[in-house]
Amino acid sequence: MGIHKLKLRLVETVTEKGMYLDGGGLYLQVGEGGKSKSWIFRYHVEGRGDRQMGLGPLHTIGLAEARERARRCREQRKDDIDPIEARNAATLAQRLEAAKNVSFRTCTEEWFDRNKAGWDPSTQSNVESRLRVHLYPKFANLPISAINVDLVESAIKPIWETTPMVARKALEYLEGILNWATAKEYRSGDNPASLKGPLGIRLKPFASVHTITHNPGPPHQEIAAYIAGLRAVRNKRTGQRPITSYAQEFLILTAVRPHQATDLPWKGEIDWDNNLWVCPRHKTRKKTNNEPHVIPLSDAAMAILRAMREFQATKGITSDYVFAHGPQEAFGLAGKKVTRDGLTVFLRRTMHRHDINNHGFRETFKSWAIDFDWPDQDSERALGHVVGSAMSRLYGRNEKRLEPRRQLMEAWAEYCNRIEPLDAKIIPMPNKAARG
Repeated sequence: MGIHKLKLRLVETVTEKGMYLDGGGLYLQVGEGGKSKSWIFRYHVEGRGDRQMGLGPLHTIGLAEARERARRCREQRKDDIDPIEARNAATLAQRLEAAKNVSFRTCTEEWFDRNKAGWDPSTQSNVESRLRVHLYPKFANLPISAINVDLVESAIKPIWETTPMVARKALEYLEGILNWATAKEYRSGDNPASLKGPLGIRLKPFASVHTITHNPGPPHQEIAAYIAGLRAVRNKRTGQRPITSYAQEFLILTAVRPHQATDLPWKGEIDWDNNLWVCPRHKTRKKTNNEPHVIPLSDAAMAILRAMREFQATKGITSDYVFAHGPQEAFGLAGKKVTRDGLTVFLRRTMHRHDINNHGFRETFKSWAIDFDWPDQDSERALGHVVGSAMSRLYGRNEKRLEPRRQLMEAWAEYCNRIEPLDAKIIPMPNKAARG
């Protein structure tokens, strides 16, 4: 096989488009009008066919250098090495070497920025909390490429059996971060945070450490007394009712999930003219359609919204959210919104209730609706649940039953407001002067 067939002058002056053989698999590739020239190495791999590998442009790689590169490629083929695969492997090795300086924290910040647009504010807050408490102390300054199964196990195992739901969430985030690192070529190999790998053998099965429990709420017969106690709470420093107690009362009156209440913004969801709360679907758990959760707001719920609006205006608080802490209410929280964790702390430490949780007030509402014979379809819609078959939803897609549900929520508010609850069907006459 002849080699070195091309003359330097031809290489420099040729303008006709085509492939010019130098020999030994090396070609000069000339573009239209000779405007682009580059070197190509062609070879054959058994079972994969003919392949060609770019060796670089003529303006950078001269004839002598191109011949030397082609020679090295022929040596690789002689040893049954695919030059393209070898180059890819070398490039990856170089990137991995450079990635040794990429820390876990840096990679995590990239992963967080990439995903946060799809998370609501409460989810962002929860992710940040899990990272800060459970992952950063172990991994923050480590190279992302150095994290292995041993390190993952040492971080997760201590909480796997004591707080399994927290551990599983932390592990889920860690697995996502390491997947991101692999995609960015900061690391290679299997994901050490995957339960499908060795970690799943080292940790006890999740089902053996976690017992599924429901979300308990107080019996509906106790709800009015609970709310009376809620309204009586006062902040020791300010002497005023804490904003968290308003948030919890609003949550009870509307029967929504905790994050829906804490993430309620001033703009975009509250229909002040019609006393409605249009909660976007992504804040609910609806899986079958893109409809929002429309919630009729009772006079009592609207009164809380107006109280929060007046409070923020009086205190000079600028917040995007309805339930935001006052300037003297909590250290370092002035102007920040109440969180789901904050609601839980309030329930445990201030109301001294360890037997219930905030999500459980939905159960309280539902049991009241059943006991007083309110239509199941209305109480289910009030809870944001999907009602009926796919076909019935298709034909009744515009039927929200807002007026029957408005009566339902007014009756619930009246029931919550009395130490000795009235019949749930007795609805107070609305005070038109109070509407705003």
